[in-house]
Amino acid sequence: MDRTARSARNVFETGHDIIDVTDDEDDDDPTVVNSALDVFITIQDDSEDEDDYPPPPPRNLERRPAEPAWGRNTEPLWPETYIDSCKLLSERAKNLGPTASTVKIGDTVEIRTPQSPGFVQDGDFMRVMKIIQNHRCGNIKLRGLIFRRNKFVQPMVPRKLNEVTIVTTIDTDDPRPYHIQGLEEISLDEAFRKRRLKVTDAPFPELSYRDHSPFASRGPNGKQIKKIVADNDVLVCRNLLAYVYGKGERNSARRFPYQGILRFMTPKEADDEGGVLTGKTAEHVDLSDDDEDAIIMERALSFRHGPNRQRQYTFGDAFQGGGGASCAAKMAGLKVSWGFDHDEYAVETALQNFRQARIIECEAADFPPPGFNARCDILHISPPCQAFSMANTNPNTQKNEINTNCLFAVPKIIQTAKPKIVTLEEADGLLRKEKHKDWFGTLLRMLNDAGYDVKWAVHNALEYSISQPRKRLALIATAPGIPLPNMPKPTHGKPGSGLRPFVTAREAIGNIPRFATHHDPRPAENNREPWDPDRPYRKTLTTNSDAWHWNGRRKLTLRELAGIQGFPHTYKFTGTKTAIERQIGNAVAPPWFKLVLEECIKVLRKVDEKQGRGGRADARNENNDDVFMSLAPSRTISPAAPLSQASGNSVDDAIVIDSDEVNIIEID
Repeated sequence: MDRTARSARNVFETGHDIIDVTDDEDDDDPTVVNSALDVFITIQDDSEDEDDYPPPPPRNLERRPAEPAWGRNTEPLWPETYIDSCKLLSERAKNLGPTASTVKIGDTVEIRTPQSPGFVQDGDFMRVMKIIQNHRCGNIKLRGLIFRRNKFVQPMVPRKLNEVTIVTTIDTDDPRPYHIQGLEEISLDEAFRKRRLKVTDAPFPELSYRDHSPFASRGPNGKQIKKIVADNDVLVCRNLLAYVYGKGERNSARRFPYQGILRFMTPKEADDEGGVLTGKTAEHVDLSDDDEDAIIMERALSFRHGPNRQRQYTFGDAFQGGGGASCAAKMAGLKVSWGFDHDEYAVETALQNFRQARIIECEAADFPPPGFNARCDILHISPPCQAFSMANTNPNTQKNEINTNCLFAVPKIIQTAKPKIVTLEEADGLLRKEKHKDWFGTLLRMLNDAGYDVKWAVHNALEYSISQPRKRLALIATAPGIPLPNMPKPTHGKPGSGLRPFVTAREAIGNIPRFATHHDPRPAENNREPWDPDRPYRKTLTTNSDAWHWNGRRKLTLRELAGIQGFPHTYKFTGTKTAIERQIGNAVAPPWFKLVLEECIKVLRKVDEKQGRGGRADARNENNDDVFMSLAPSRTISPAAPLSQASGNSVDDAIVIDSDEVNIIEID
């Protein structure tokens, strides 16, 4: 059976008694979990499986002494040196004999550190990459990559017995690949025993214990057998989860970075192909290291388009709203093929502006209607975001439930559209608010189930030519064979940044034609304090913004609100004043998202070029940003799963949010 066929297995069927495919975890349900996520989106779980492995303790968030990124994982200095092997100290390991108690480079050890103060948690596993001995005191440290049971990484990845995920943190000011700079250290006495672990690009359940030890999980002694498997059988890693720190952010008070990736492992990392994670090779994973036949997306996912670097890529817009994303797509040169929304006024607005597209009014659960061709190259998804907004301080419980339920329509839409790239824009609270972390993890799980690699970041639209502070979560997901695009670099910044100055309110809306539609300035009964129009607008526009003109004598017109949001002055809106305000306030800011889509187009062009030549090609980004290319190799296969279930690659510029401003750190 070839890899493409194998990857099409449905590995999430339920109702079977045999655990070799399905039933090893008893809560693989799409229902969003209710327990709080820990610092690295780890969900606590009190189910019966793996009872001896409690959830990791909360991370110690106390400030540590400032440490530059290059202070991590550097070459040891005398009296410390690298050594080739060492003996474990635990009685359990010693009793198993000399082989089981000897640790060499490439071995995996189980960690027991009940009072863990940092990132490494009790019950984690380490693939040992370096062994360091202090020749004065004799102390030994192990340095390696951390693997965490999927149980503690869910809902981002499927919770399956003995399945693990690499969990790492990296820094933008460290040019080394993740499998060097992302290592962690433990003392030798924290290494409890050796374990068998396989890193693979094969789909679940290949290479797992299910190949040789199927058992009835609900039969006699099922629970006891499950514990034996958890304690002793092979561990398998198929995913990598990386969080990225900007310059100086690792030691900041903020709890974790707002940029990261979730992706599948690649052939270059797989153990059975002598991968870089064995600790026995100096080779680095790089985006350009793909095999000639690596780009198989067209065959694997049955896309209809052949390679043609000059063709116009198609764009589908789910939850279209006022059409901000479609407007951005049109600006970027994409063909807007279709869109849908449940709001009749929003649909009318889209029909006025995208006359060649097929726009329909329907609920997300009813899309697509019979006979509707939803295939597209780039699919944009922006489910209603009010529930996740930082401005949602007085939530409407019923509306929030309706809006959040829209997320569960995402898998079906992706399955129908079969896009090469998925983009998503949401309120930054989906990532930044603690109570929404489970929703964010569930969204990543949906994309992971669909076989997509995922990259996310929080952007401030102010730094992308929008004349307002507007922090939004941008997410890009790519199908097998498509490298993840770069996030766009900021175009505007503070004085001294080397970027263009922020767009002022006067520049954004001071040139609106006198007779433009939706532009009827009327004096207000009461005046407000004037403000400086040669600065950006001070607030983030929402659906009910109380926005006043800089002269203080009137409110901003609908056309001015649209201009602050980045819409062209010729963009047409339909509906009541309230409906149009809602369309504008909820819209994706077009100039910012145009830059996101242009990065997606660059990648599709490069993939087409590579396919067209039929040979090797360098698919690096044009700016030659090598820093995190090792996180972004394109994938030959992906473990397919039912898209109906809820359950990810380069990081080239880190966007990290402080409490009071956005810091953008770029690596040239």
